[in-house]
Parts: sequence; structure tokens; C-alpha cells
Amino acid sequence: MKKTILISSVIIFAIIIVVGTYAFYNKAPALEVSSSQVGSYVFTKNYTTRITVGGIVDITNKTYHVGDVVSGKKVSDGINISIAPNSSVNDGQSSNASYQEFITVPVDYLAPSGNGQISQTALDEIATLEKGKASQTPTENKLSSHILDAFKINAGISMPYGIQQTGVTLDSQNRVLVDINANISDALLSYIKSLNGEVVNSFVQQKSILAYVPLAKIEELAGRSDVIFIKPPAVPELQ
Repeated sequence: MKKTILISSVIIFAIIIVVGTYAFYNKAPALEVSSSQVGSYVFTKNYTTRITVGGIVDITNKTYHVGDVVSGKKVSDGINISIAPNSSVNDGQSSNASYQEFITVPVDYLAPSGNGQISQTALDEIATLEKGKASQTPTENKLSSHILDAFKINAGISMPYGIQQTGVTLDSQNRVLVDINANISDALLSYIKSLNGEVVNSFVQQKSILAYVPLAKIEELAGRSDVIFIKPPAVPELQ
């Protein structure tokens, strides 16, 4: 009886070993990241942002125009697109040789284009937006599409294609953080504060002011002759 039990145990153990070995060598391959996460997108609005081209203090403007087609990947806060090839100079701490490799563009500036071809829906949207842009006032042209859309929605103005979200975040005082390109003076800085704004910092040589400004007052600020352009602040992304 004991011999029978022992033989049965050995057989069962052998079966477990064989099955386990087979499962190990024939296990399902690890899941791969789907290439569908990366797609082709077309700009439906002009988009300008500041990028790093030589260390953290050397910046320049980069502009994409309506109709430009790019390859990008959807992330939590927009579409991540490559603007330069990867380089080892960007590893570690920033230096005078560093440059920016990626930017994240808010989703409302882009539409899927499909294999590099612009869909008819996107073309119709571009035509509508361009028609609206052509009718903008000189003051409205000083506001990025992102900020202008937020201003209009806040003012209760109807938007094309049912746009209701722009990605613009307001603080507890209904102020938006903006990058103001301007001829900086004490008078301009005081004016921003008079609007219940808050100047975070300013760089005279770069003509740049980072400030919180009440969204309802953003057009009023743009109407000043010393203000050149107002847009959301760019956040450098170095690899």
C-alpha cells in the first residue's frame, strides 16, 4: 500500500514538472505598446510656444500654422510631439548645449489627420476657424487662440464646433497664468497689478512677463500698445 502511494506521488510530481516546464517555455508574450498610440495630427489653429534651444536661459519662439501635419502621441494633458532628435547633450543637468526635444500641445489645437491626410471634417473645422480669425480685431489677434477661446467662453460667446473646454486653468480669483510678450516698463507692471493681476516674474531683455491676470480683463490688457502677444506659458521638456 505504501509502495503504491509512493509511486502515485512520484507520477503526480513528474506531471507537475512537465506541465510547469511546458507552460514556462510556451507562456504568452508580454504585451507590446500599441503603435496606434502614435498618430498623425493636423493643426487647426496657429500655435506658438517658447522652446529651449541652448540651456535654460536661451529660448526662442516656435510656431506651427494651420494645416501643418505632425506625428504625435496622446498624453494626459495634450498631444506630445517631437521637435528635435534625441541627443546625449540633454542627459543630466541643462547646459549651454541643451535643447528641447518635445512639446505638449493642447488638444484643441490639433485634429487627427489619418495617415498624414487631412480629413474633410478637419478641413471644414479649419475653414470655419480661419474665417473667424479673419474677422478678429487687432486686439484679439494679440491673444493666442487658447486664451481667446477661454475669454469668449467666459464671456458667454458661442463657439464653433461646440468648443466648451480650452484647457485654461483659473485660480480661486478667476485669474489665468499667462506669458506676456511686451515692451516692459514700470507702468505696464503697475497696470497688471491694477487689474488685480499678479506679476510672477519679468525679463526685460526677453520681453517676457509671467503673470496671473483675471480672464475677464485679458482682452483689456491686450489692447495696450506696449503688449505684443499673450499666450499660455510654455513648460520646457528636456530628455
